[in-house]
Amino acid sequence: MAEEEQESKDFFVCIQNPKNLRRNLLESSKSTLSILKQVYTVKQIREAKHEVMDSVINELRELKILVQKTDDLMPKHTREELKKLVPEIEIKKKSASKREKFSLKDKEELAQQLQAQPGSDMDKLTRALSDIEKKLQNL
Repeated sequence: MAEEEQESKDFFVCIQNPKNLRRNLLESSKSTLSILKQVYTVKQIREAKHEVMDSVINELRELKILVQKTDDLMPKHTREELKKLVPEIEIKKKSASKREKFSLKDKEELAQQLQAQPGSDMDKLTRALSDIEKKLQNL
């Protein structure tokens, strides 16, 4: 008899404030899902960035080949000779161009495109977040 009472005490635990405990669990689930959503968004942005970088690298390779071909076809002249041949044209050194950064609008468009993918993990996370928020409101 004493063993049965001991076993029943091990299985049943009294929770003083079950609503408060449930609310805390749901809020922690909500914050975990929001973090997962942000991580997933960053992952998608990185993948998109790598795709763009790969295409830029390929285009630069093509440009390099084309520039080499034009250099081979163009006659060789020094700057002084060019000034004598065409005095109207100013020859300037090329300035180093700064990298163009994404504008806020571009970032928003990219985020919308990433969220528009049907059946993705982002949709699942968003739905789970909205379910948890509904449960929290019902409490």
